[in-house]
Amino acid sequence: MKYFDSHGHINASFFKDDIDSSIKATDFILMPGTTKDDSLKGIALAKENKNLLAAAGIHPCEAKGKEYLFLNDINPNDVVAIGETGIDLHYDDNPSLEKQIESFKFHIDYALKHNKVLIVHMRDSYKEIYKVLSEHKDKGLKFIIHSFTGNYKEAMSFIDLGGIISFSGIVTFKNAKDVHEAAMKIPLEKIICETDSPFLAPVPYRGKSNKPEYVKYVVDHIATNRSEDDEVVKQTIFDNTNALFK
Repeated sequence: MKYFDSHGHINASFFKDDIDSSIKATDFILMPGTTKDDSLKGIALAKENKNLLAAAGIHPCEAKGKEYLFLNDINPNDVVAIGETGIDLHYDDNPSLEKQIESFKFHIDYALKHNKVLIVHMRDSYKEIYKVLSEHKDKGLKFIIHSFTGNYKEAMSFIDLGGIISFSGIVTFKNAKDVHEAAMKIPLEKIICETDSPFLAPVPYRGKSNKPEYVKYVVDHIATNRSEDDEVVKQTIFDNTNALFK
């Protein structure tokens, strides 16, 4: 069985584990961009490694000005996705909502122009994210809600807009009942999985540094708990991810 980590930050300065070992231990990794620098590093790594794919973007917590304009200078053929972008209202010192929305909408327009998948970061911002995405409902936007932390109803509202739901190690946490329910109930063909490494390590590594190869624990947890055959679930999640990015 092959596993595809749809969101692993091995290209970021905050990833402190050995990159080479994770590349060798994981079938495929999509590296999101959070800054210009790690976006460009991801592009370079993807050119050197056949099992790595790059995305480019500015994280909403980094959207202080017009940092997103660097996207105009990259070759869109070097990336398979745009982001991560979105809205993060968790911290008081984050960029203003206005600046985050400005950056978010630029990423959306770029993704639509170049027919790329959009990677959406949502933290304490369901209503704001939904409002922006709903404005683009009939434009053919392909998007992922990464590291989903909401409930079944919220997941389905994004699916109705054409979205895909990505589950991280959070789905393995006992107290994440809403996330677990969503992973069990939404259509299987709308599920992909990720690590968000080095963050959010799944059980049995919870509390430790996360690695892309741990995506198997996320996939296996969902497969074990859904009603469908385990192997069918695992293969479908891989196929869903592969179809999005390759």
